[in-house]
Amino acid sequence: MAAKNQQSTIDNIRCLIRSKGLKQTFVAAQAGMTDQQLTDILNNRRLLRVEHLEPLARALGVVRQIICTYILHIKCACISDGMDKHSKFLHLFAQLI
Repeated sequence: MAAKNQQSTIDNIRCLIRSKGLKQTFVAAQAGMTDQQLTDILNNRRLLRVEHLEPLARALGVVRQIICTYILHIKCACISDGMDKHSKFLHLFAQLI
């Protein structure tokens, strides 16, 4: 996975966890990894490998392609910037994924 794509995918995973109100501990357990492994992946201390994508997607309740989709950056930016005016957009978008 190219470095730019990997960081985008990591950002998307972090965004999905946040937007769905999940805990990293839960996602890690559902994906068959330890809390520390997921934390290391999300903080770029461990490589996100292709074989991690399917278990993470299942744990997040999405298809693997959603994790790798660029449009999630819009959603993630809205969440991390705390833009309340976009909450309706986020709610509707979350229903799609």
